[in-house]
Amino acid sequence: MRRTTIAKLGCALAITLIAGCGGDSNNAANANGTGNGNGTSNANGGSGGTGGGTTAPQPLSDPEVALVLLDANANEVGDGGLGVARAQNDQVVAFAQKMIDDHSMALTHARTTLAATQIAPQQSLAGQQRSVQSVGAAQQLRLQPLTSFDAAFMCQEVQEHTDLLTTLDTQAQNAAQGPLAGEIAMNRAAAQAHLTLAQQILQQVMQPSSATTAGTGDQTRFCAQFQGGTNGSGTTGP
Repeated sequence: MRRTTIAKLGCALAITLIAGCGGDSNNAANANGTGNGNGTSNANGGSGGTGGGTTAPQPLSDPEVALVLLDANANEVGDGGLGVARAQNDQVVAFAQKMIDDHSMALTHARTTLAATQIAPQQSLAGQQRSVQSVGAAQQLRLQPLTSFDAAFMCQEVQEHTDLLTTLDTQAQNAAQGPLAGEIAMNRAAAQAHLTLAQQILQQVMQPSSATTAGTGDQTRFCAQFQGGTNGSGTTGP
């Protein structure tokens, strides 16, 4: 009797250990994204789960990229006009005028290219999101006190050019191989140049009497104060 009982206990213990080891192997597979597709989301966003990872931006079609480029340039022309009307700092005024000039030329060039390639602009989710953000940002600038307008304007310019570069780099890969390749390359180069200049002017606005270089992180923290509305009192302008 005692020998039979011991044998039964040994079998039960062996079964428990095997089950435990099997469970650890499955958990490790799910953690590394190498599961069999029947589990829940995994830690590294691999193919073994049913979610949990960040969804990659969907590539835009030629017509969708076309509308992004048209809207981006038109918005910058409008923002530039607001900057010229309200900015106090000479460098900011000059930058705003440059936005009007450069983006007006880019807008005309894009329209000519689209006419030649017979590409009809088409709206996309990314384009809609950019439009909503642009309208909201412009409204905030109009409500910004003149005492803080220059800083708020340059912060917005840095953000908008950064966003355009991100959109072109992550969602215009397919269009960059087609008839809009030249247009995308030209707009990307201009956006990068404008971003660099905007960051330099923003640094001067942040630290007008200091030669200390402000990093991207410093500028991001500085610009956070302008997100979601005005920041303090002051005389409102036109």
